[in-house]
Amino acid sequence: PQVNQTQTTSVDMVTDTGGIHASLLWNPSPPVIGENTLSINFSDALSGNRLNADVNYDLSIRTGSGEEIVSKNNITIKGISNQTVSLPSEGIFNLEVEVKSLKALNQTLPDTTRNGIARGFVVVS
Repeated sequence: PQVNQTQTTSVDMVTDTGGIHASLLWNPSPPVIGENTLSINFSDALSGNRLNADVNYDLSIRTGSGEEIVSKNNITIKGISNQTVSLPSEGIFNLEVEVKSLKALNQTLPDTTRNGIARGFVVVS
């Protein structure tokens, strides 16, 4: 399939609610067919500061027709999350990072007030 060169792989995404910024780093870059490492660094979209909390999120990558090719649920990380992602073919895929909760060191219950979904693209050519 022809890849539309105007679409590029997302490196910066912000959640639709909650103002959480996800900075994406692909290795290799740009992503290739087969195994890739996706590093996600979460920060506050307004201040740019790192989130000093455990981030719980889901990661999914779907084809243009909605078929899920990568699904990783309930990942909890502090700092940078490294995920191995296997991409099956050339094309433009929809990437979603759904932040479900934040939990600071001294919090007993996770903060769900900043939940939201960051959407972007993965382009494999």
